[in-house]
Amino acid sequence: MEYISTRGSAPAIPSRKAILKGIAEDNGLYVPSELPTLGIEPFAEIVDEEERIPDDPARLRKINEDYAEEKGRRFFLAATIAILVIGAVAIIVCLLAFRR
Repeated sequence: MEYISTRGSAPAIPSRKAILKGIAEDNGLYVPSELPTLGIEPFAEIVDEEERIPDDPARLRKINEDYAEEKGRRFFLAATIAILVIGAVAIIVCLLAFRR
């Protein structure tokens, strides 16, 4: 697979050289010149029937409720952690001020 620079003025190079080099001569990043398309067939063999999207509306509703509950839990935890970090920084600033 050939890799080209995001800025467009560096020559295309093979993947091995792009990985080793990292950044092109024109300071652009190397990206694949074309992306291969993947069908769903290889993944359909891996996923069990139960894990596929259900046709039952009641089951879809349950999945949506579980997702909403998990999203709410993540939001609550993120806010809690942010408050703890702010408190920890305030304590450190106070301790450094008292140390002087």
